[in-house]
Amino acid sequence: MLQTCHLLNYNSASRKQLTHCLRRASWLTEGQSRTFSDELPAQLEHADQDLIFVHLSDPEPLIPVNFRELLSRHASIIVTSPYPVQLFRKLPFVPFDFLTEPLTFDRFETSLEKYVAIHG
Repeated sequence: MLQTCHLLNYNSASRKQLTHCLRRASWLTEGQSRTFSDELPAQLEHADQDLIFVHLSDPEPLIPVNFRELLSRHASIIVTSPYPVQLFRKLPFVPFDFLTEPLTFDRFETSLEKYVAIHG
């Protein structure tokens, strides 16, 4: 069964990498794709178990309050960034996992296996 995942704040290069990995995984499909400047879509408000991928292009990201609140309540967030995880100590939410770009499918797959083990 296909499961929907949502993409937040992706530029075209990062989205292309992620889309390639999602297609290889074959059981995930892209749902909403938004930037932090968009309104918070209702689908994300009620996507408690859906996987959310958040791209952070800066170690001190400017995340609007509505997205910070959503992300702080959500348990299944995978952050992707060209910067290492050590630079993101002050995030207003706790990511489920962190993937450094460029993405490798092996690392992506490990993250998904962890997600499946916890959320089924």
